[in-house]
Amino acid sequence: MKREDRERVLEIVQATEIFTPEEIFFAREQVDIYLDQPHQRDYFLVVAEDDAGRVVGYMSYGQTPLTDAGYDLYWMAVAPDAQGRGYGRELTSWLEGRVKEAGGRWIMIETSSMPKY
Repeated sequence: MKREDRERVLEIVQATEIFTPEEIFFAREQVDIYLDQPHQRDYFLVVAEDDAGRVVGYMSYGQTPLTDAGYDLYWMAVAPDAQGRGYGRELTSWLEGRVKEAGGRWIMIETSSMPKY
């Protein structure tokens, strides 16, 4: 994720109509920390782009604190007009490969009890 992706990522989070206002606030905060504090290692953000180079999704992830091989997928969202085209699968597949390369053994994905999740 690059700084110029910030507004598009936040638009996607809002457009999904899945996240609560508090969750949107936290997503914005996480994006800003990632961009403004490049040396932090708590979480990382990546984007998915369509064939034209337009950002259509994003994901944040990081190593689970106090584990040697666990990772958390914290956030993932795909633009409503791009859903159903494999971008979510592309993001999770990319993460699986990245975790394997880093010697990770598992990925935790927590969701709420909301039906949309």
